[in-house]
Amino acid sequence: MPVYYGGKLLAPSYEDEWYIAGAEIRSQLLPSLDAIAAKPFYVIILGESGTGKELAAHHIHKMSQRRGEKFLTVNIAAIADSVFESEIFGHVKGSFTGATSKRTGLLSEADGGTIFLDEIGDLDIGAQAALLRFLQSGELKKIGSNTIEQVNVRIISATNHDLEGLMEEGKFRDDLYHRLDQLSVKTIPLRNARSDIPYLLGYLIDKYKEWFSDGFKRATVPAPLTRFICEFEWPGNIRQLENNVKRFATTEDPHDLVPHDYRDFVRFLQANLKNFEKYNLASMLHVVAVNYIDAAQKIWKNGSEDTIADILEIGSLELDNWTKDRDRFNT
Repeated sequence: MPVYYGGKLLAPSYEDEWYIAGAEIRSQLLPSLDAIAAKPFYVIILGESGTGKELAAHHIHKMSQRRGEKFLTVNIAAIADSVFESEIFGHVKGSFTGATSKRTGLLSEADGGTIFLDEIGDLDIGAQAALLRFLQSGELKKIGSNTIEQVNVRIISATNHDLEGLMEEGKFRDDLYHRLDQLSVKTIPLRNARSDIPYLLGYLIDKYKEWFSDGFKRATVPAPLTRFICEFEWPGNIRQLENNVKRFATTEDPHDLVPHDYRDFVRFLQANLKNFEKYNLASMLHVVAVNYIDAAQKIWKNGSEDTIADILEIGSLELDNWTKDRDRFNT
């Protein structure tokens, strides 16, 4: 799928999301990951949702001396507190109701390799104590067993929570934090690497090309739309962008690359940007402002006029002045 940006056609050139041509994220992040990979210490990866924390963990493992061993991911947020210890440490048959067979446990399964604890900030305070005991000794006992096992794994954890804030609230143990935080790295929000977005867009569209119809090779993402996509804040980061590409692959409407609440606004801009005989620059800027306000009012549709004015950080009178002649710009 061709993606046009900056007056040229971008050709895909990548191995994964961080090896795309011109990757700003790569230049900011990979040197830190490579340096961390060379050390044997535990790691915490901090960053917003959707910024590739698991991808970072994979990279650390792939570049480490454990690269030939297993890499296992544990999504802590998806594991019920009541079964966490069984999942991580394992259990013997008959150790509790429902334990109809033995379970190895993920720590034992990853012995010699790396285990990635995603969303460590969601770990129950009781389970934190059990994990800390293992980190202090490297020894574990399966539930219902008296046998002590020595396990050698590298722990990489990740969170989008403020762990220091959780510690102050008593929701995360200080001693566990300091065990896990031997090294740390922070992933890059997409809004801080906007020059990567058109390349990521090309990469992701190519990644899902089999989902498109036979018109895939003829379709394009227009340059004005790409520019708008690059200016969007992307609060969900790469994951949000990828989800929109999946939606685009389903509908084959390029406007579905734009987050839902902004699509009508983008269509309006594309329809009118060339109408120079109708809109001079000042008028066009007014159009943009009025339609941005309309988009805000749709997003916060239950909000009062005062609420919308507060959200936009303008006064109610100024909001009235912007919108009083809306009809003139929507004809």
